[in-house]
Amino acid sequence: MTNSEKKIWLLITLLAAFLIIGKGRGNKGFYNPYFPRELVYQTSENQNLKLDVYLPKDTLKKHPTVIYFHGGSWISGNKNKVLERYRDFAVKTLLDNNIEIISVDYRLIGFNNHLEDCVSDCQKAVDFCIKNSEYLKIDTSKLALWGSSAGAHLALMTYILETENQKFKFIIDDFAPTDIFVMWTKAPDFFKKEISTFFYSLKEKDLRKFDSLSKVFSPVNYTEKLKKIPVLISHGNNDKIVNISQSEVLSDSLKSNAEFFVYENLGHGFKGMDSVRIKKYAERTLNFCKRNF
Repeated sequence: MTNSEKKIWLLITLLAAFLIIGKGRGNKGFYNPYFPRELVYQTSENQNLKLDVYLPKDTLKKHPTVIYFHGGSWISGNKNKVLERYRDFAVKTLLDNNIEIISVDYRLIGFNNHLEDCVSDCQKAVDFCIKNSEYLKIDTSKLALWGSSAGAHLALMTYILETENQKFKFIIDDFAPTDIFVMWTKAPDFFKKEISTFFYSLKEKDLRKFDSLSKVFSPVNYTEKLKKIPVLISHGNNDKIVNISQSEVLSDSLKSNAEFFVYENLGHGFKGMDSVRIKKYAERTLNFCKRNF
């Protein structure tokens, strides 16, 4: 067989494989969580901000939907993180139970973007999802937020700053920094001054304004509003980046509205979580969704 014949045969094989994969779609649509529908929800500063839509098998009807915000200390990461580590199995579990997942990119903190921009982008992503709910197959009466680390902080702040009542049914909070002011208390003043115009949109290096904004963007200062919504909190007791006390304070303040699970001997991001606890996390998340949707 010549090289040309080999290339033709390879193309025919790939085409046949594609057709076989696509067979039987019918009313159920194409289902593969690893190939989501990517959409632009906002263009900001010549940057296209995108989100990924992970649809359950039945693509014709609307679904309860969980919107996910990734972590990365607000300065790194992307929407693909929803399929990393323990979240991968959780996503598949929710999809298998007809719960849609949407994973969002947002502007990261830099010299031109600040924490306010991260929160604003998350709010705009939610608005985009609601406005396009028919196309995205979202049941807007069953909408929830999910995030990990900085993304969980953004999920909490997105709900806190939401002006419409009952837009969201619950929040899934994985090891969120909930009191940014307390997290900065160990940092020397000169360091906080130096990063003040980087972290927030401050024109001058003003320590008092920096501390004030740190309180403004701390979810623990809005517990009265957070008490109106169920919150599922998960945290590793060996977290060296976001101390578990950040979740303990939030859980204590929310009382019965919070379900708090401590994962023994796990650090930030649940890196190294074994398959047994991965399945347990997914099961708890699914049960929480079913109870509150």
